[in-house]
Amino acid sequence: MSGAVRSGIDFTGTQTAYRIYGYITNAGTPLSGVTVSCTGQPNTTTNASGYYEFVGLSNSTYTVIPSGLGYTYVPANASVTVSSADQRQDFVTVVLNALLFTSSRDGNPETYVANADGTGQRRITNDAAMDTDPALSPDGTTIAYATNRDGNYEIYTIDVAGNVSSRTRLTNAAGMDWGPTWTSMIGPPAGYANRILFVSDRTGSRKIWKMNPDGTGQAQVTTGAGNDQFPTIGNVTNLNGINEGWVIIFASDRGTGNGNDGLYFKNLSTGVEGPVIASNPAVNMTEPRISPNYQYVAFSSDAAGNAQIILLTLSNLAQVTRAANAAADYQPSWVVGDNTTIYFVSERTGAPQVWSVYKPPILPEVLAQLTTSGDNWQIGRRTFP
Repeated sequence: MSGAVRSGIDFTGTQTAYRIYGYITNAGTPLSGVTVSCTGQPNTTTNASGYYEFVGLSNSTYTVIPSGLGYTYVPANASVTVSSADQRQDFVTVVLNALLFTSSRDGNPETYVANADGTGQRRITNDAAMDTDPALSPDGTTIAYATNRDGNYEIYTIDVAGNVSSRTRLTNAAGMDWGPTWTSMIGPPAGYANRILFVSDRTGSRKIWKMNPDGTGQAQVTTGAGNDQFPTIGNVTNLNGINEGWVIIFASDRGTGNGNDGLYFKNLSTGVEGPVIASNPAVNMTEPRISPNYQYVAFSSDAAGNAQIILLTLSNLAQVTRAANAAADYQPSWVVGDNTTIYFVSERTGAPQVWSVYKPPILPEVLAQLTTSGDNWQIGRRTFP
């Protein structure tokens, strides 16, 4: 019937093109300007809402990769399978200079992360037990921490997004395991690159141990008499005139006999252990952290009567106090790539809070308080990639 219009006929449509989309956030804040790539597609960037999308996709598996702006992305890339439906893939970020710490602001000690300047503070762990002693991996994607959720303290890892599905138990010993810190991924001698150092009393006294990031290969590192803790690793080419190479610097009471710590090192090539500086039984020198350029060690000392942050120059063993105050200052840590800024915990406002001290050449120190809510302490130990 030429030219006629028929009615009452239904049509069905089948979607044959799909999209991959998602949001990229940093500490819960949308992140714009992130470059996102997808297999076989032109790159796109996130908008002001942190949103990106790739449209017109057929059924297949695609690799989606965010990059740029100086962030580490979690996951670093994602394999996304389109199977007759749109697919959402979100990413979170954390700055490589992320600040980790323990906080009791929500009722019990939990692990928190923030940007290097203290902004964007967010909770990572959420458990009735205590989750403490955080340490960020060199690539900024994984947090190792100590928790007593199993009755005694053991080492766990979790991704920086805090996904419970990523939580992994690494140690399972009769004694307590705590104080994790990562080693550099490139540089240390065989058996020490990309490892987690930690403290364990499984043999009776506290010793430094090491393991692979998945918990395998657990082995004791320090062997001297006494109790050892707070390991930090670096390539020390000038320790009071001697090129020691890669060493672990740690605190130990082996030279005091009364529980006070002194500063010691273990040469990872020769196995020799010895004092960094002479111990003083009347002084507690503890919590050492080596600088990004391996030329300094920040530690806490009560030589002045209360704990203060001391900067030790390794080449000549000269000491200078940083952020001097009548209240206790302790638990120093370094900003990655910055040999002039130290994080530390201070009780100068009453409750323990996280602070930073920046000391440019010649000019006076610049102090900043980074936390205010609840008690905040145990600043995350950082190792440099």
